[in-house]
Amino acid sequence: MSINRIISLLILFLLTACADVPHTGRGNPWNFALLYQAEFPFTIDKCLYSPFHETIYISEKHSNLVHFYKNGRKFNTIGGSGPGNSSFMQLSDIALTQDGKLLALDTTGKVIRKYDQDGKWIADLTLPEKVRALLLDVGKDGSIFYFDAERGEIVQIDPFTYLEKSSFGKFHLFDPSHLIITDNLVQIYEAVNNVSIIFSMMGKYLGSNPGYCQQTESDSIELIDNYLLEVGTGKRFFPSTERWEGFYLKNSYLILYSEHSLILALAVYENK
Repeated sequence: MSINRIISLLILFLLTACADVPHTGRGNPWNFALLYQAEFPFTIDKCLYSPFHETIYISEKHSNLVHFYKNGRKFNTIGGSGPGNSSFMQLSDIALTQDGKLLALDTTGKVIRKYDQDGKWIADLTLPEKVRALLLDVGKDGSIFYFDAERGEIVQIDPFTYLEKSSFGKFHLFDPSHLIITDNLVQIYEAVNNVSIIFSMMGKYLGSNPGYCQQTESDSIELIDNYLLEVGTGKRFFPSTERWEGFYLKNSYLILYSEHSLILALAVYENK
């Protein structure tokens, strides 16, 4: 069954935020509908999914490569060393815009590169010389967020002027490992301290949760070695014989990955 077929049978919702910020009337995921599962011959660093193009993007660990998959088949790879706008000096993170464009963060090159769904280069956003950007994600309005290790802050870039709009998180962030922007939350996981830190979109500190968590409307989903746990209810999702390395729940789509495999699933919510 194709992804389009499955999606057409389900009601799609956008992931919302925790109880400390305005709600939109949805609860936590009731379950997840499995859409795709696969293994890969390389070590996964990060995975993203674009429902607009039904494309999975995978950055390969310890390399400068990003692989493009559709319908279970790889159709392109960008990256590697050398000159050109499809190469990177130090690929540190990838993110997706709301319309499915791929952003790739080159820390050493001090640039964010934008590609279409097929891997064709579109444009470069050059970062200031003193910036050491390590993590990247995009807000619903198109704002670009990155973690600047030199300042110890999250920096927000205006989607229209491409100038710095705000910065926040100083004294709250130590060594972030993951950054995700949901509907109205900025969430950071720090592996070294095993803590997840939450900010509003305006940069207000909202608190933290122990463990590798992502906040939902009134609860949180936590990655516990080889399964996902809905903390408040105790529900477990996708138990595995291997350790899951990371997850990404955005716009109701879940990407869960180990070193060499991934799961793509759609969050299903109870009717209220």
